[in-house]
Amino acid sequence: LHQLGSHDTPRVRTALDDHRPRLALAVFLQLVWPGTPCVYYGDEIGLAGGRDPDNRGGMVWDPDAWDQDLFAWHRRLIHARREDPVLASGGVSILHARGDLLAFARILGDDARLAVLNRGDRARRLTLDVRQLGWTAGELVDRLACGGAAITGGRVTLRVPAHGVRLLHHEGPR
Repeated sequence: LHQLGSHDTPRVRTALDDHRPRLALAVFLQLVWPGTPCVYYGDEIGLAGGRDPDNRGGMVWDPDAWDQDLFAWHRRLIHARREDPVLASGGVSILHARGDLLAFARILGDDARLAVLNRGDRARRLTLDVRQLGWTAGELVDRLACGGAAITGGRVTLRVPAHGVRLLHHEGPR
């Protein structure tokens, strides 16, 4: 079980000083990382709240008051997790963890998904050796954005936007 907020902590939006890009990164990690994600009511719509008891405000039921982008981001990632057995129950292998970049694979049998996060303020390029995933050729297709990247000789170079993520699956020959 992993969660970003609870009835005992300030709301995640408040804890991150309302920094929307970092909030989106945190939600991505929560919903793509192995384990059971637990979303505290209201975090999916961007409720704010400080220390107890200010973190336990009632649910806002008016959709016009919701952070619709954050709500859509939750829905999109929950749908991806629900529809993809690799994201739902696969293991994890860290491929890169340095500076502002984190790359890990979710693996189930001989299938894998590649997740990459950039918490930095500028876009970055990252070259990864993906042979350990059984990928030596083919194309990686991003499930969350347009585009992808070609695998050559078991290596792939990705552009990751500032405060951005990539969630990729393999297509084509291995």
